[in-house]
Amino acid sequence: MATTPSELREKFLEKFAVSQSSNYNLKDLERVKTDDQWLKQFLTHQDNDLEKSCSMVDKVLKWRKNYEVGELKKDDFPDDLHKRADEGLYVKNEDKSGNMIFYFKVNTHKKEPARLELVKKFIAFQLDETAKANPDEKFVLVFDLYKSTPAHIDNDLTKFVLSTVAQYMPNFIAYVVLYDMAAILVPIWKIIQAWMSNDISKHIKVVKKKEIKNYIDEDNLWDHMK
Repeated sequence: MATTPSELREKFLEKFAVSQSSNYNLKDLERVKTDDQWLKQFLTHQDNDLEKSCSMVDKVLKWRKNYEVGELKKDDFPDDLHKRADEGLYVKNEDKSGNMIFYFKVNTHKKEPARLELVKKFIAFQLDETAKANPDEKFVLVFDLYKSTPAHIDNDLTKFVLSTVAQYMPNFIAYVVLYDMAAILVPIWKIIQAWMSNDISKHIKVVKKKEIKNYIDEDNLWDHMK
């Protein structure tokens, strides 16, 4: 018999809510108490395993508090980050299976060590807003590396994005496409790849122009991918 959201809620509140409550955002704790749909996503992500789902709720709530997800609002971020999102961090179209595409145009980004934590919070904010607006959808994360150079790649930020969608957003990701990785980027990718655990690496598909249509119909591709 499938585990119910009520059972997960009861298990989590009994196991973690008192001892760990200071590590959670109160809004998220209230959401656990009231949002069956959200708890279903944890159960689906963990193949209906109650113990694993319960531990994931704890892990996700701590992560959300650390990055102020659900607390920060659009106006808390500078205009240049919103402009960057308009150009290369948005949802558009769908893949052949009907999964929505979250598009990440890598060459609109750059290494910013001084603002790395702010950029992480901004990307987490964008992903969370997307998930809340589309609670029943799964997403394909397309990293578009077309015309990208090492100057556009921040290893820490890339690791953050991949771990976020695979480990901290329950039942969010269908798979991740790395599109058109130039040879000069391969050594950087190997460093990132060596860090990845199996629950992240299993989602990754590295594709070139001739392969992208295996996943996304031509009508839903960006012009340079056709």
